[in-house]
Amino acid sequence: MILTQTKLRELLHYDPETGVWTWLNPLPRSKVKSGDIAGRIMDNGRRQIRIASGFYYSSRLAWLYMTGEWPLDQVDHENRNKSDDRWDNLREATQSQNSFNRTWAEANGDFRGLYAHGNKWRVAIGGWYLGLFENIEDAAAIRDLALIYKAGRFATLTSGASK
Repeated sequence: MILTQTKLRELLHYDPETGVWTWLNPLPRSKVKSGDIAGRIMDNGRRQIRIASGFYYSSRLAWLYMTGEWPLDQVDHENRNKSDDRWDNLREATQSQNSFNRTWAEANGDFRGLYAHGNKWRVAIGGWYLGLFENIEDAAAIRDLALIYKAGRFATLTSGASK
């Protein structure tokens, strides 16, 4: 079965204000009932919904449901909460853009692109070496400017990193 917007709207209801999916007409031999919340949260934090023999991420289904078309590449969660499928939180993105909008794991006090280097801070973003700085505030400001230039609205900024 090729899933179209029409077929999706026959099977499921999507509430764009809450991002919640509920079954309207579950498929035959399904254990779910009309009105049940659809899908499950996966280990990666994203909701996945099974329709017939296919598994779909709910954010991609939301794109189809609202626009009538499958996203060209990826769907990004602007607030970085992968299970928050509210329509105003979703935006179409390339893999590169999506990779810039993620929560950077802090390791040893470092942010991605911002590294302790002796008693200074080294800034390097995507192959660009941007220099050594005496304090983390200056280094974070340069890092953020470079990310804004490189990733635009998809950049996750350090937002006042301090050590």
